[in-house]
Amino acid sequence: MKTKTVCIIIPVHDSADDFSMLISKIFDQQAHLKSYHLTILVIDDGSSAQINSTLKSLQGRYPDLYILDRDITDLEEAYKNGMSYANDQLKADITIKMNAFLRNNPGILYLKIRLDESREFIKYAVVGASGALVNMGLLIILTRYFLIAVEYASPVAIETAIISNFILNNIWTFKNRSVKATIIIRFIRFHMVALIAGFVNYIVLLALVFGVGLVDVLANIIGIASAMIVNYALNSSWTWRRYYA
Repeated sequence: MKTKTVCIIIPVHDSADDFSMLISKIFDQQAHLKSYHLTILVIDDGSSAQINSTLKSLQGRYPDLYILDRDITDLEEAYKNGMSYANDQLKADITIKMNAFLRNNPGILYLKIRLDESREFIKYAVVGASGALVNMGLLIILTRYFLIAVEYASPVAIETAIISNFILNNIWTFKNRSVKATIIIRFIRFHMVALIAGFVNYIVLLALVFGVGLVDVLANIIGIASAMIVNYALNSSWTWRRYYA
C-alpha cells in the first residue's frame, strides 16, 4: 500500500510563537504515523528575521520541512498559497491547515489526518445524496405526472443524476486533486463508471419491482445504494486519479 504524504501548512503571523518547539513536536508524531509520510510547509511572510533564521536552521535537522516565502495579506491567502504548493510541488495526498487547536495539541494529528482523509468521501456521499434526490424526483415526476412506464423513466432519471453528480464532484469533491486527465476525459470516464453503476441500479430496480413486487420508489432507493460503492471506488481510483509528475 502506498504511503500517503501529509503536509501540515503553517502560516507565520505571530513572531512570539516558538516555531522550533512546535515543528519538533509535530515531527515527533511521525513515529505514530506508520502509514503516512509527514511534511511541514511554513508560509513565511518575512516579518520576523528571527523566525526565518530559526526555520533555515531547522531545515538541516528536518529534511521534510519546507519554507515558502510569500507576502501574505491575510490568513486565507496564506493557506491558499500553501495548498497550491503542497498539491503541485510536494504532491501531498492530504493537506492540513494548522489551527490553534492543533497548534496546542500536536498529539491529535493522527485523528486530524483520519478526519481529513474521510472528508473527500463525505463530500462524495453528499453529492451522491443530491444525485439521489435528482434521480428520485425525476422518476416520480415522469411516472406519476407524465405516466411514463418505470422501465423507461428510470434511465432518464439516472442520466440526469449522472450529469449533476459530475459537475458537483469536479468543482467540489475532487477539486484539490492534481489530475492529468482533461475535463472531457474525466466526464467520459465518469459517464462510463456511472453507466456501470446505473446498470446495477437499473437491474436491482427491475428485479425488486417485477421480481419481488416492491414499490418502485423503495426499489429505486435500494438500487441507488447498491451502486454507490462501485461508483466511488472507480471514480476515486480512475476518473480523478491523482497525477504525480
